[in-house]
Amino acid sequence: MTLAQWVKAAGPKVKGAWYLYEATVAAGIELDFFVFLSSMSGLTGQPGQANYAGANTFLDAFALWRNGYSGVTETEMIEAFRAAGSYPVPDLNDGVAVGMRRAPFAHTNTFATGFGSDKSLRHPDSRLHWKKDLRMAVWHNIRDSDVDGAGAAGGGDGLKAFLARAKGDPETLQKPETVGYLALEIGKQLMNLLLRPDDDLDVTLPVQQLGLDSLVGIELRNWWRQTFRFDVSVLQLLGFGTLEELGRQAAVGLLKACESAQ
Repeated sequence: MTLAQWVKAAGPKVKGAWYLYEATVAAGIELDFFVFLSSMSGLTGQPGQANYAGANTFLDAFALWRNGYSGVTETEMIEAFRAAGSYPVPDLNDGVAVGMRRAPFAHTNTFATGFGSDKSLRHPDSRLHWKKDLRMAVWHNIRDSDVDGAGAAGGGDGLKAFLARAKGDPETLQKPETVGYLALEIGKQLMNLLLRPDDDLDVTLPVQQLGLDSLVGIELRNWWRQTFRFDVSVLQLLGFGTLEELGRQAAVGLLKACESAQ
């Protein structure tokens, strides 16, 4: 990446944190908390986003350097969020609570939450980029036989069977119902990545409204490439607009691939 691309992603976190720190010191403000929302990418990396990973590494180091703490209780902090009309996600609530209790970690105010795996790291459908990191070895203890739908990340059996039929009969991809079917399958995978249920999934909603952003887009792109066997960029995933349009683009791409193979 260019220097400008690095600065564009890293600057807001690095300069933002530092400017807030300088401002509070200059004003003589004694903060109860100085909370940084970093990312696991600062520990495990993030394919295609070294600038984002670097920015979060800075936040981790800055939190250790500043190392502040006060006695405000968990209840007061959460109620302050809610009084301001903000309802943080459970991982954020848990993280704030753990930080306030000064849990016995190696670094008492730097810890990770909100990541995991629903299958062993040896599973053929495991696409976790941190599976070779020795610090994550505990996830090798997950037994795939104990996990429902262990193969879902690479596409369910129904989708695999559909793609196999389409390869032998490309006209299947031109049927009116195909777009809706593919849109629904893409939506299910998106919900899987977001750890959300896929009940009553509306394929006409904007993908951003459903929770697709650039980070989730990287994971969805990897699944797309593995499942449909042709590439698509994260910007395209975000730019197509709806799941229905994603389904249409998948059908078009699959048809082109079939025609090229003949």
